[in-house]
Amino acid sequence: MLSDQREQEGNLDNLEAPNQALIVKKCNGNDELQEARKGLINVLKDTCSDSKVNGNVQVKSIEEFDPPKKPHQNKYAFTTASMTSILLDYDIGVMSKATAHIKNDKRKTDMQVEVLMGILNVFLLLGLTMAG
Repeated sequence: MLSDQREQEGNLDNLEAPNQALIVKKCNGNDELQEARKGLINVLKDTCSDSKVNGNVQVKSIEEFDPPKKPHQNKYAFTTASMTSILLDYDIGVMSKATAHIKNDKRKTDMQVEVLMGILNVFLLLGLTMAG
């Protein structure tokens, strides 16, 4: 048993040298990485200071790349404007038939009837502006 223990200690001594070599390689690799990192930081600083951003790197979030959202449409205004237009067309149709009766019964001139018909367009504009 003692011989086995001495044999294993010899094997450990044989492994000590490669282990030390690996540790030295790892430390050298870490040093090289740190030097490369510092060099990259210096290059980035030089690049940013030479560019138009004056050393400030601007980071955009993913929401800034989304297309702009459509504005909310006022459906009430659309409905009111449509109804105003429909009612105006109806009024014009009725008034075109009523002009003959207005001339005869109320004894109005052609000019007065034309003004009466033109007032309908003013009411259309008022209705549309109130609708939005």
